[in-house]
Amino acid sequence: MSKLACLLAVAAACGDNARDAADAPPAPAIDAPAATCTAELRGNLVDRSAGSADCPTLGSGELAFALAVPQLAIPLAIALDLGPDPAPGDYSSETIHDWSVSSYQRDTAGGGGACLYSAGGSATPSGNFELALTAVDGAGGSAHGSLAITAWVLVFPGTSCGTDDTETIQLAF
Repeated sequence: MSKLACLLAVAAACGDNARDAADAPPAPAIDAPAATCTAELRGNLVDRSAGSADCPTLGSGELAFALAVPQLAIPLAIALDLGPDPAPGDYSSETIHDWSVSSYQRDTAGGGGACLYSAGGSATPSGNFELALTAVDGAGGSAHGSLAITAWVLVFPGTSCGTDDTETIQLAF
């Protein structure tokens, strides 16, 4: 190959290969990741989970969770009434009186009774919660933040529920 042909080949290789943005193919669509929420229970129940099933719903001002905890007979139901127009902010059992936590566990150790996990504004004993709500989309039915709850473990006579009187529930959503 002659020197001239080599120079032309090098010049062609160094040319501007940029395309006009209008000529570029569209970028591939990237699916948004599924919402991930976490739930952690500490006390007589010890469980940790993460996934969209742990995320709350927000409808008519009620923030609601239904956590499937393997040791419990039914999902752990949590409901907090944030009012008709919930807004980001800090809430607690001192400021919200219409709230509840409930589920139960059958005693399989021989007592035949049940262990009730209970808290709420009208429960006795009431327990408590602290909610840090960072974002609310009432139209979309979603909310984001963190929630810490102390629920009571109520024991039927002759039932073995464990050594703790309370269950701590930590949620991030």
